[in-house]
Amino acid sequence: MVALLNKIKHIVNVLILIVIFTGNCNSQESTPQDTASFKNTFIGVPLAFYTPQTKWGIGLAGTYLFRFKEQTIKDRPSQIQFIASVTQKKQVLIFMPFQIFWDDNKNNFNGELGYYLYNFPFFGVGIDSKPKDEESYDVNFPRLRLNMTREVRPSLYIGGRLAIDGMKIKNIEDGGILESSKLVGSPSGGTIVGIGPEFIFDNRENIFWPTSATLVELNHVIFNHAIGSSFNYGRSKLEVSQYFQFKWKHVLALNSRIETTTGSAPFFNLSTLGGAKRLRGYIGERFIDNNTFLAQFEYRARIYKSFGATLFGGIGTASGDLNSLFTNKYVSAAGLGLRYMVDKEKKVNIRVDWGVTPEGSNFYITIGEAF
Repeated sequence: MVALLNKIKHIVNVLILIVIFTGNCNSQESTPQDTASFKNTFIGVPLAFYTPQTKWGIGLAGTYLFRFKEQTIKDRPSQIQFIASVTQKKQVLIFMPFQIFWDDNKNNFNGELGYYLYNFPFFGVGIDSKPKDEESYDVNFPRLRLNMTREVRPSLYIGGRLAIDGMKIKNIEDGGILESSKLVGSPSGGTIVGIGPEFIFDNRENIFWPTSATLVELNHVIFNHAIGSSFNYGRSKLEVSQYFQFKWKHVLALNSRIETTTGSAPFFNLSTLGGAKRLRGYIGERFIDNNTFLAQFEYRARIYKSFGATLFGGIGTASGDLNSLFTNKYVSAAGLGLRYMVDKEKKVNIRVDWGVTPEGSNFYITIGEAF
């Protein structure tokens, strides 16, 4: 679900960039210090996308780009988006992501307000879950995400986050694994409310196509009855991405991620593997458990003008017990990808990936890199 929403946001951002670029080509150049050269702008675009979990989706998206009065053209513009879409599988996604910068871009306040009618696959819990056991369940839920960080040293950001979901589950399979296993959060769902600190080190020179850089994200979120959550548990995440540039501007990207859960977490908020960012080739939420570990690579090469190609692969595992996470069974995935750079200045790519696993393969068409 998170991967899908990020996909849609990436697609909208690129459509907005194209509209802005087209407009700039037809306007006079402005001086960098000219605060009047940037006007607060609203842009609306139609939206279309495809994923294995949604089939085709269509909708409308709008973005309001703005700067505060005291800001100049050197400051990153803030943005508020509104996205509404329906899918071939009768899903409804309505959400409003936003990102606001101030104080020379040192402060970053971002988040999301949304409402969703969706359905998720469920294969059971653990790395040994079987494809033949797949079932599904429907959910509708409001969502609130708030994240606030401040740059305290060059490339080092510290802040906190708030996460709220009100999950209402229905239409689970009679006699299925989800009903019979009596997992926390089954069969009706519940509300999750969590808060916690976040630390980020990010010295990427370009967030869409980093070359020689490091990105580290560390956070811990506590969900507790005292703040309105239906469940008591904690979730921690450490993710590290490293980028190396070679001759001919080829890039090797490495990514590792570990997520751990303590306490009584509901099954719908356990750690996951699969999807367009985590072991491409497996369907999203293919593996879920208290703890997951992932290590993956991608070799990125420019081929001709705006065209590029990638080779990627990775391994991952899931475990109920943190002590057995690294000695547990591992699953693997690999694949090939094509890239077309739609914005040469910001180096934004349309991404077409084919991921292969022992269980089969999946195609992904989206915007931006997996990591």
